[in-house]
Amino acid sequence: MNRGDIEAAVRDYLHRTDTGTTAQVDQFVDFAEAMLRRSFFPPSREQFATLTIVDGAAPLPADFGTALAVIAPNVGELAYMPPREFFGEQAAHANGKALVYTIATPTASGARSIVDGSGSGLLTLLYVPAPAATSLPDSESYLTTDYPDVLTWAAIAEGFRFLQSWDDADTALAHMSRLADAALTSETRAAGSGGRLVMRSQ
Repeated sequence: MNRGDIEAAVRDYLHRTDTGTTAQVDQFVDFAEAMLRRSFFPPSREQFATLTIVDGAAPLPADFGTALAVIAPNVGELAYMPPREFFGEQAAHANGKALVYTIATPTASGARSIVDGSGSGLLTLLYVPAPAATSLPDSESYLTTDYPDVLTWAAIAEGFRFLQSWDDADTALAHMSRLADAALTSETRAAGSGGRLVMRSQ
């Protein structure tokens, strides 16, 4: 499926003919994509990147969604620490050599970055990319092609919120969660073992 297919499915489900609603369907999909870019990270999409640390930080990949693991050579996996703690007393006490990292936007670079507390020159990042935003009817992302039902029901929920039909919005979101669980089961069976769908923000 592509962006146009998703919009058509949302229009069909809402059964609205007033232009005040139908003209907003593209925004419902925009909002749904934005929400899923922050919270929906299927590990089947996971990939590695090597980051070079300069002045204690390295910009994240442009398509970064969420980190699954951050590994320093000859040290091992680093633990995530929220920025407020990382830059506060705990990181200061560790003299910059703690086995931790954070994700922040240092003022020097202006880019969202991994800030390394281990003192390593390189880091290996295992991450799940965020799905690309779509705009044109024929545009696609891994949401439209691999998880069209999840995206469609997220957009339907946004439509019900627009209509201030809060119970219907909650029902649509619950159905979206069930579809995500079904995707988890399918991916786990296909992989043979392990795996999970990550629904979170970081």
